[in-house]
Amino acid sequence: MKKLNLKEKQNLFEIIEENLFEKVVENFIQESLELQNQYIKQEQVFEETPTNKQTRNMNVSNFNENLSSQKLQNNLKKMELFLHKEKKSKKNNGQEKKRQEKERQEKERLEKKEEFLINSKIENEEVKKALEKSILKEIISSKETSVPPLKIKGKKGKTTKSAFHEIPEKEVTPEIMRDFKIIMNRKALDPKRFYKSSDYKHDQFPKRFYVGTVLDSPFDSSSDRIPRRQRAPTLAEQLLKDRNFKQFSQNKMKEINKKLKSEQFRRNKQNRNQNQRRKKRKNF
Repeated sequence: MKKLNLKEKQNLFEIIEENLFEKVVENFIQESLELQNQYIKQEQVFEETPTNKQTRNMNVSNFNENLSSQKLQNNLKKMELFLHKEKKSKKNNGQEKKRQEKERQEKERLEKKEEFLINSKIENEEVKKALEKSILKEIISSKETSVPPLKIKGKKGKTTKSAFHEIPEKEVTPEIMRDFKIIMNRKALDPKRFYKSSDYKHDQFPKRFYVGTVLDSPFDSSSDRIPRRQRAPTLAEQLLKDRNFKQFSQNKMKEINKKLKSEQFRRNKQNRNQNQRRKKRKNF
């Protein structure tokens, strides 16, 4: 069997009390109905065979019946009052229980506060007594009164904004335009290598830029350097002198021409079919 909590026990007692009260009321009503039936039967018997002796008994019985009916009415009124009082008492009991629970919770909260304050006071007093005898008191007081040292921060270095605006503007010649287009389309020219996409569109070009020359470092080997035959003043001329780029561009152009031819053949075929259909319709 499981152990019951206080709330579960209270609920059980309330259910038992309600059931007992209902049984008592039912028994009382049954007894009152039985008494009424008995008096009704007696009246029927006297009405059937009336005599002189019975008339006296009839008068007595009528008097007793009146008394019994008054008692029943009084008892019923008492029961109604009793039920009404019990309903009120149940409501009041529920309100009282809630009020008592609130008071109990407030008392517990106040007790916890008092305990916390008492413990904090005791701890503070113990700490003060320990600090009076310790050497740390002087060190703590000196740190509290001391001022933190000043720190002089150096000036920040120049950003790229000033350096960018110092670049002079140059005229964009057709040779420079060609080089810019090659740089923008470098993904298509060398697909094996990854290049970041430029912020400029196809028709836009930067206004401020530098044009310089690449110098060979003395530490590089001869194989890493660009040969003299491939060296040229512009990027376009340099690419035209490169053999690998020529082969790649030729193969790429062949692929493009094949696609164009296949598309043209498909279009011509569609046009022929359409013309044939039109001729057939005219003949009909």
